[in-house]
Amino acid sequence: MNRHIGNQRRREAKHRDRRGYLLCEKVEWREGDLLALTGYIRGAAISADRLVHIPGLGDFQVGAARQLE
Repeated sequence: MNRHIGNQRRREAKHRDRRGYLLCEKVEWREGDLLALTGYIRGAAISADRLVHIPGLGDFQVGAARQLE
């Protein structure tokens, strides 16, 4: 049984390549009900022209995306 499980091929998560997602390190509420998220974008690029979905909260417009050094 263990050998059978070890010999199986690992499936790739294709949705991770097609859609961008954020690995969040820091969450901060700012004035005017703004939410600032800091982290790493993985998968496809995230554009400020599109909506993003936050599980449990809904869909939101991105105000800005900046690369920090």
